[in-house]
Amino acid sequence: MNKKGIKYIPYRGDKFRDDRMFVFNIVEGKLEEHSQEGIKIRKGFWVLYYRNNLDLTLCDKKFFKTKSAAENSVRFNEPLIPLISNFEEPYPIFKGEDGWELWNEWLNFRGLHSAISGYQNFPLDVTPEGGSFTIGNSYMDIYLQRHQIN
Repeated sequence: MNKKGIKYIPYRGDKFRDDRMFVFNIVEGKLEEHSQEGIKIRKGFWVLYYRNNLDLTLCDKKFFKTKSAAENSVRFNEPLIPLISNFEEPYPIFKGEDGWELWNEWLNFRGLHSAISGYQNFPLDVTPEGGSFTIGNSYMDIYLQRHQIN
C-alpha cells in the first residue's frame, strides 16, 4: 500500500492490482473499416485485454459481432490468465473440464469479478475502486487497409 492508500502487489518493476497479471473488459462498440470501397461501420462487442497494473495498460483487443461470441472468448481465455502467485502461469485446475466454474469460485473468494459479470475495469482516476458495474464503457477502433496508409 502506498501513501494514498492504494493496495497493489509490487512485481517485476510494476504495481499490480491483484494476483492476475491481465484482466478483460467486454464493451459494446464499433469498428470503422476504411477501404477503397469506402467506410463501413460495424456494431458489435470488443474484448479488451489489459495488463492488470495500476495504469490498466491496454495490451490487445478483439472485435466480435455478438455479445455471446465475446463472452465465449472470455470464458475460454480468462481462466488461462497468468497469476503472479503461480510464477506467471495459470493454475492447472483452471484448464480442466470444470475450469470455468473453478475460476469463478477463485474470483469470488478473492472479491474479484469476471468480465462476463458486467464488471468494467477502469484506471484508478476514473473510480478509486478500480472498476464498476454501473459506469458505462464503450470502445471504437479504426481499421485502415494497408494501401490507404501513406
